[in-house]
Amino acid sequence: TQMIAMRYGAVPVVRHTGGLKDTVFDVDFDKARAAWDVYGSSDWQRDNLDGTNGFGFDGVDAGGLDYALNRAIDAWYNDK
Repeated sequence: TQMIAMRYGAVPVVRHTGGLKDTVFDVDFDKARAAWDVYGSSDWQRDNLDGTNGFGFDGVDAGGLDYALNRAIDAWYNDK
């Protein structure tokens, strides 16, 4: 599961559905939601919080997965 993967340091790449959307916060798109759900903050920029922990995609097609994987690989090479 994603929780075990994160425990061992693997970055999750998930399709946003059910519990996966509740526990994996996308690095590029979920900063505000992560700040609220993880820290209880309504303004992640003011409080300088980043609770994001993975990459997600919405569709069920190969393009969505490819986009999420490319963003993860790009983050690795650009040291985000």
